[in-house]
Amino acid sequence: MRYARPAYTSCLVVFTLLLALGPLVGARLIVTLPDNRTLSMPTYDYYELDPPDYGVTAKIHMLEFARKVSCSLRYDEISVSEAKSAMQANSAIVLMMYWGEAAFSNCLTVAQAAEAAKAYSDKLGSEGLAVPKLLLLAIDPPEPDIPQEPTFDTYDGSQYTLPYMAPDISVPDGTPSMTTIILPTKNTEELVQFLGSEPWDSITATINKERGPWNDVLFSQAFTGVKMFFWALNGSMLLYSLLRLGLVLRKRIFVLNHRNGIFLLYAVSCPFQLVSMSMIMQSEELRNKIVGEVGYLMSDMASYLLLLLWERLLTAIRSDGKQYAFRFVVYTVVGLRITSYGIQTITSIAGMAYWMKYPAETISYGVEFSWICLCILFAYHWRALSPAQCILETNKQTYAKMRQLCSVAIANFISYFIMCALTIMSFIPPTHTMPTINGLMLLLDGLSSTIQAIAFLILLGVQESY
Repeated sequence: MRYARPAYTSCLVVFTLLLALGPLVGARLIVTLPDNRTLSMPTYDYYELDPPDYGVTAKIHMLEFARKVSCSLRYDEISVSEAKSAMQANSAIVLMMYWGEAAFSNCLTVAQAAEAAKAYSDKLGSEGLAVPKLLLLAIDPPEPDIPQEPTFDTYDGSQYTLPYMAPDISVPDGTPSMTTIILPTKNTEELVQFLGSEPWDSITATINKERGPWNDVLFSQAFTGVKMFFWALNGSMLLYSLLRLGLVLRKRIFVLNHRNGIFLLYAVSCPFQLVSMSMIMQSEELRNKIVGEVGYLMSDMASYLLLLLWERLLTAIRSDGKQYAFRFVVYTVVGLRITSYGIQTITSIAGMAYWMKYPAETISYGVEFSWICLCILFAYHWRALSPAQCILETNKQTYAKMRQLCSVAIANFISYFIMCALTIMSFIPPTHTMPTINGLMLLLDGLSSTIQAIAFLILLGVQESY
């Protein structure tokens, strides 16, 4: 089949990715106590962000959150005095906070916590002090009295364990307002034990830039190359189909029928998906997700319209009423998909009824798995028709259309099955803390979009009318 080649190619590039990654190396944070004891540990850059090089030796200045102001740091004579004391021993300081305290103070994203730290840093600058440039965000160790899930020899600090994406557009997310460094949970606990009774401002910290295990994968040559390959391939297919559409329009042999309407709907969705694919390094940003979801909604509607067109041709061949169940399932899924998208969009933009996102997400998961049901019904009706019966009961042209639509539908089903597999993988705890698996999941998402583009832009294409 024509759509099998990208899957084969993906197997090769995924294998290449696994070989290219090798051992994942974290940055080194070196802390020194007054008695010259030192401790070295890894830190991670902000997820999906590659900031400019940084390297600093400075005192640690621990931040405290205000009690009565949401996501705001305490700034008073005591905190300023502590900062000045730290700067007397060293010309620079590094701000540090616990994520648990930030979340308790109603910071909804890491970027919002960094924004509070930036405001604090600016206030220090207004006092004539050196402005801190780095924020060390420590992920709190779990409470000992709270039962924990089984742990894995893996990494935290990704979008699965920290809230990078905002719940609505009123909350900052994306690139933080100051360079933010993540200190993993086990190393936070190690640092606290190492510090003992020593105050935080007694620590001298040396921090050098390193991406960390998550960004080592996402910025690797293998991952970037495969991602750009998918983007270029999707863009080339869209350009080819638009050039072909322009040629058909120029010859005045274009007709706006059901099939060409499906093609046009998917073609309109492609730019949104391409923009989303190009922003994958900032995929945990709400506005980028909204742009991508617009394209995915339109591509889903194109898929449903394709199945309804196939069902209409099926009815023309055999009108025994058995295909009505197929039509009912398609219409039901369309209604659920639009409902889920509407709820998620309204809550993301307006910030209302946040609890409604949970049923919306549940509906969206159900819509993904409903494609299995649609595939079973599709296979049942298609297998029930023999070529001889189709040609006997209708003309060869109609049968050829059905075969073409069948090829497009099968490629589309493969695309959605990949998405179902990714959804299942997202529920498996080890995938939340393994950078390599996270990278492979992102590549499989790109593969799914590429197969769907082949189905609609190449296998279906624009229909000419003579």
